[in-house]
Amino acid sequence: MVTQTATAPEPAGTAGSLAPRLSLVALGVPIVLIAIAGAHRRWMSDDGYINARVVEQILAGNGPVYNAGERVEVTTSTLWLWLMVAGRALTGGLEVGISAVWLGVALTVAGFVLVTLAGLRLTRPVGGIALPAGTLVLAALPPMWDFASSGLETGLGFCWIGACCWLLARRLPTDPATVSDLPAWRPLGVPVVIGLGPLVRPDFALFSLAFAIALVLTSRRNVRGVLAAAVAALALPLVYEVFRAGYFAALVPNTAIAKDASGSDWSAGFHYLSDLYATYWLPVPLLALAAALLAGRLLPRGRGARAVAAAPFLAGALHTLYVVRVGGDFMHGRMLLPGLFAMLAPLAVLRVASLRTPAAAAVAVITGWALVAVPALRVDYGGAFDRQGLADERSFWSMINGVPGPVTSADWTYAGLPGAAVRRDHAAGISYYKPDPTDPDAPTWPAARPGDTVIAHAAIGIIGYEAGTAPGALVVDRLSLADPITARVDVGREGGMARPGHTQEAPEVWRLARYADLDTVAVADPGLAAAAAEASAALGCGELGELSDAVTESLTWPRFWRNVALAPALTTLSIPGDPATARAAFCGP
Repeated sequence: MVTQTATAPEPAGTAGSLAPRLSLVALGVPIVLIAIAGAHRRWMSDDGYINARVVEQILAGNGPVYNAGERVEVTTSTLWLWLMVAGRALTGGLEVGISAVWLGVALTVAGFVLVTLAGLRLTRPVGGIALPAGTLVLAALPPMWDFASSGLETGLGFCWIGACCWLLARRLPTDPATVSDLPAWRPLGVPVVIGLGPLVRPDFALFSLAFAIALVLTSRRNVRGVLAAAVAALALPLVYEVFRAGYFAALVPNTAIAKDASGSDWSAGFHYLSDLYATYWLPVPLLALAAALLAGRLLPRGRGARAVAAAPFLAGALHTLYVVRVGGDFMHGRMLLPGLFAMLAPLAVLRVASLRTPAAAAVAVITGWALVAVPALRVDYGGAFDRQGLADERSFWSMINGVPGPVTSADWTYAGLPGAAVRRDHAAGISYYKPDPTDPDAPTWPAARPGDTVIAHAAIGIIGYEAGTAPGALVVDRLSLADPITARVDVGREGGMARPGHTQEAPEVWRLARYADLDTVAVADPGLAAAAAEASAALGCGELGELSDAVTESLTWPRFWRNVALAPALTTLSIPGDPATARAAFCGP
């Protein structure tokens, strides 16, 4: 989306008439590439099936919950969840995974189309052929192919960033030297779309802020217009935030609490950054673009156009820094892709009037790099994970299930059995709590509530989906993403798997306290039962008791508004990992 300062007349004759056609073909290459690669590499991740279970709970009338009867927000993207619900409802009998993967691919392709259109809009004063630059870099990355689908919100993120770029670019006046006379709220859809960032992902509020600043800078200076735009942008996120506080008794999704989204682990974060950027030689195309910017003075003309170009770049850089700060993620490249997409959006299109320009040289370098990256550059951990727990998730689950790109539940031969057993046993009236259903030597306890059929597992996607939506058929998350209690237990950074985002595994005693018959436990292990009894007592006292009631009591209007009042304190609530210490802290001596 960046233009050259120096202009050149359109070539005369045949060359000039061919320029639009050549531009169309060239700009279509990365779009076609990501469409084909995304469709070919379509798959549902295990985490994607966490979303799928919530979709089925909603359609079953249990609300946006993971387990019926316990209100916990296990989905990070509100907007993506409800798009999945719509896709599932509109496709009738098709499994949610099928509609989810195709919706993700379509949204990813739409994101590429939108940033390309925005680039054409910003570069229209410049002559020559329009060629892809940033979009070609993105389309050549294998992680982009994988996370075009996956059942996660990544494709939606690409589409939303692209939509914001396009909506801002099309508001600019034809003459870049003039200032727009539009107030910030017009067209009304622009601030509304910009405000959706926190509903795409809470951390996308950073992108919303950058795009909002660009909107103000490209609009008529009018306080009333800015205030109207702010109301339009904030209305939906604020309404949902009130719903979140009242329904879930929290100000952020439970995943943010369990993953310590406000913490920092710079060492792991830089490893995560290097894992993406070094594997695919990304400095090569990025330095080529930087050199072209410095040598060719490719900044767009006009204050408004520069603001539109700067917004996604700065937001993408800051988002990348945030991801590095919190330690990255366990999925290879996934969390860095939105930031990279945004940083390259201002460079989606370059205009080339001559082969001797810096823009032409940059496109040539990118094309050469892409010809190597597409067929040859791949991550290789020499096994399931690298030394810090990063995984090529699609390849890993394909290997485990023996199916390239598992999509439907029938493709998941690895993890479906425990969940299917829960559904089957619950329907047959068999009640128990199994801390580890994959270990035949692990103990099985009678359930605390007769009629409940409960298992605990560290991978709760396909297992939870297979368990069904019946109340009492419960899948407990050992890593706390779907557990509102253990998500707040203080276990330290070392308290779980040695993988980013999977360090919150609370002691088993907290799950025993909630799901097992402690009289039976006492017969087998009196010490364990005593510790579980301490945890059980703590669960009924003070703020911890308030949290338990807030997520399990019937949701009346008084309960809803009480949850709204409690949400700030309960969001930051920290529970000591030792049950005796927790009981003393919440119940007193």
